[in-house]
Amino acid sequence: MSSFRLVLCTMLVACAFAGKESYKKNPNAYAEDQQNFKRQNISFMTSVQQTFYVRRRDYNTNTSYRCLSARQVFKHGNGSYEYTLKARYLGRYRPYNVTMTPKKTGNHTFENSAYYEEFPGKGATHHKLMTTNDEHTCFLFATEYTPGVYGCLLVVTEDIVKKQIPKECLMVYKEQCQRGVDLYRKKCV
Repeated sequence: MSSFRLVLCTMLVACAFAGKESYKKNPNAYAEDQQNFKRQNISFMTSVQQTFYVRRRDYNTNTSYRCLSARQVFKHGNGSYEYTLKARYLGRYRPYNVTMTPKKTGNHTFENSAYYEEFPGKGATHHKLMTTNDEHTCFLFATEYTPGVYGCLLVVTEDIVKKQIPKECLMVYKEQCQRGVDLYRKKCV
């Protein structure tokens, strides 16, 4: 009887671990879950007048570009914004201007997505805000990097870039995103 319990217990533990391993992370589902909407208003980001730095992302991880940043340079009358994106490649910074249009996705009642061309010549894609912290110094996005396929992009403001990633953003990143790569270096600022 006790060996039966041992086998049964072992099987239950194995099933529990198997279930955990097969859990699929889904940043887009998180971005469209109504329970998270209160932290997904894109105006939380557009109202910040600082440079944003990419701390981590889990797509296009083999890139040689580092020190990715974005700075708002102009607000258009139609509600869109002009941002200058920069990246360091072979020791030189390369700027790239984009128009970012706030958009609503899914069942959101307010704009939750930054729609812009992240990679020159690749076309605009959604960058859906997944979460931010109360201070609006970190922002985690579900980014559509291939049609219908989402990854994660975690950015922080310049005033905290050299500090630890705020726990509100880091916790959701760990739960919903793949490991990724840190594209920020201390010499970026």
